Amino acid sequence: MRAFSKVLVVLVSVAVILAFTTFVSILRVPHKYDTTMKPFASFTRLNNLAMGMDDYKQRYGQWPTNLAQLVSVRPDLDQDITDAYANIVILAPYNEKARYGELISYGKDQQPGGTNRLDSDIIVRFPTDDKTNEQWNMQVRERTDYRK
Repeated sequence: MRAFSKVLVVLVSVAVILAFTTFVSILRVPHKYDTTMKPFASFTRLNNLAMGMDDYKQRYGQWPTNLAQLVSVRPDLDQDITDAYANIVILAPYNEKARYGELISYGKDQQPGGTNRLDSDIIVRFPTDDKTNEQWNMQVRERTDYRK
C-alpha cells in the first residue's frame, strides 16, 4: 500500500508540474488575436479619453488643451493616454469653428494614414454626445472591431 501511495504522489506531482508549465507557456506566447485586437483596444482607450474630455468640459466650462490637464483631474484615464501599441495619443484640441476636437492614434506604424487595419489611423471625436461625432465614432468603432 505504501508503494502505491508513493507512485500516486509522484504521478500527481508530475501532473501539477505539467499543468503549471503549460499555463506558463500559454502566458508567454502571444495569442494570435492579440495583434488583431489592438485597433479596437486603441479605439476603446480613445473613446474613454473623449468621454473624459466631455466630463472635464462639464466640470470646468472649458475643454482641456492637453492630456496632462485632463489626467490631472481624471487620474483613472492615465493608462488611456497611450494607444494599444504604447504610443502617446495625440490631442487635436476642440476647435470652435469645426465644433469638435480629436484624439488620434496613428496605429501600429505610428505614421499618418496607413494601408491596412493595423496601421490605419484611429480618430475619435469629442464632444461624444454631438450627433455628428457620435456617428463618426460609431463608424470608427465598427472599422476597428476585431470580431468582424
